[in-house]
Amino acid sequence: MSEGETILEAARESGVEIKSLCPEISQPEKQRIRKTVIERTIKLNPAVLPYYVEVPPPSLNDPVGDFDRLRKSLSEKYPLHVFDIDYPAFLKLPRALREGDWKATAAFRTT
Repeated sequence: MSEGETILEAARESGVEIKSLCPEISQPEKQRIRKTVIERTIKLNPAVLPYYVEVPPPSLNDPVGDFDRLRKSLSEKYPLHVFDIDYPAFLKLPRALREGDWKATAAFRTT
């Protein structure tokens, strides 16, 4: 047997008769799908939903904080009335609103 040659290749070259020890029933065949096609409507229920909103920029006449303005814009456009924000997102909110030209997408966990 030469290097890189399998035992099966060496046996075939030497003329040894090779028989399968497994019955033909257990031999792998091409997979067959034996199901009838049924159309189903699947209702999607995602764990997180995105909500796009445009927030008015602050002015001297409306000196409200960024989170309060975001909360007001979201509750005016969507049926979202009570929600909180985690601290790391709260710290990033002012910069995100200004860099996003006062447009934002807020993601909410559904319950």
